[in-house]
Amino acid sequence: MINARQSFRVIILAVIFLATLSVTVFLAIKYRQQLAFNRQVQKITEVQSFRNQYPPPYLNTFGLRDGRVGKPYSETVFATFVGAHQNLEMMASDLPKGLSLGDCQSKYDVGFIPTPNTQLICVISGIPGKAGVYNISITVQTPTPGTLITSANFKLVIIE
Repeated sequence: MINARQSFRVIILAVIFLATLSVTVFLAIKYRQQLAFNRQVQKITEVQSFRNQYPPPYLNTFGLRDGRVGKPYSETVFATFVGAHQNLEMMASDLPKGLSLGDCQSKYDVGFIPTPNTQLICVISGIPGKAGVYNISITVQTPTPGTLITSANFKLVIIE
């Protein structure tokens, strides 16, 4: 039979066990929160370091030649990133109907540019369907971390 003193001891041990368990769970949760915070700070630091270390990519294209309605059009657009080998992405907006940006190709350590470098060569091509003056926006960017972006506007004239 359990006397009052033994019952008291069992209750005290149970309370100590539950308190220890609560503290352990609390510390585990805090540890996970701190770990997540540290990862976020590390990503922010990587992004800032990347942005501080490299200049943004630049477009080596100075203009787009005129095109004709119903005639095949093809114009090459160049972009360069100096300081590292990076995947570059190029996008074009407000292209005339019938034209698209595609056929992109990356080259590394192009001879006339300080190395390491990346050159992205893309082609705007297709058959324009309507005459007009189009203001094309071309954007080049690096992927994350620390996306570096360059945009430029070009005038494209499509004549009859």
